[in-house]
Amino acid sequence: RDLHSFPTRRSSDLVGGWALDDDARHTLDALQDGLDARRGMIDAGSQLVNSLADVQSAAEELAHLMADSSLFLDSSDNAVNTLNSSSRYIDQIDTTTMINDLESAKKYQASMSDDLRVAREKLPSANLSNYQTTVDRAGTMVTALQDILDAIQAQDASKANDAATALNAAIDSFNDARRELPPLAEGIESLVSDSAKSYAKNYYAQRERVVETLTELRGNPLTRDVVDGSMFLEGSHV
Repeated sequence: RDLHSFPTRRSSDLVGGWALDDDARHTLDALQDGLDARRGMIDAGSQLVNSLADVQSAAEELAHLMADSSLFLDSSDNAVNTLNSSSRYIDQIDTTTMINDLESAKKYQASMSDDLRVAREKLPSANLSNYQTTVDRAGTMVTALQDILDAIQAQDASKANDAATALNAAIDSFNDARRELPPLAEGIESLVSDSAKSYAKNYYAQRERVVETLTELRGNPLTRDVVDGSMFLEGSHV
């Protein structure tokens, strides 16, 4: 027979006596709402995780910067101690030790600069001006230490004294900049973008929808056994 000779029927014709009553339809609607909410929660959670990945990387670089700034300060302090432990005569200053201390200070100042550069690459829109000021003032200290060393090697006491005055001011300026840096936890929080905060808000809103639908389904004898024991209903937090 020609296949087109067979009568066609609508899917609704097949329901016949299986039409859903209002309670069943309400249960199905609640199940669908729960599924939609779970999908929304997963999507929002994925967006949140992705948006925070760069925040974590930038925060790690800033933590390295803080550690390097402490090592830089130790190295520069060693150079100053070398100067202060020498006699008042310029030709008796231990330049070999001072050169080593200065090279160490330069290394850590360069590392601070690299840490900040990488953090900026991760979060170009972040306001890291306080960290930049700290790095710049560390550079000023390195310059002053180098000027002192050059003056000592040239046996120019006048220039050495002028450079020492500049170094003292640079040390105070560097310490002031470090004190202006926020505690690490506050610094990390400031890196979180408005879009990430929006994703977090949406995530928790979707999670509340999941809890609401599960609570409703637990009150229904048809679905109680299915939803009992859900971590959302036990007060777990994701």
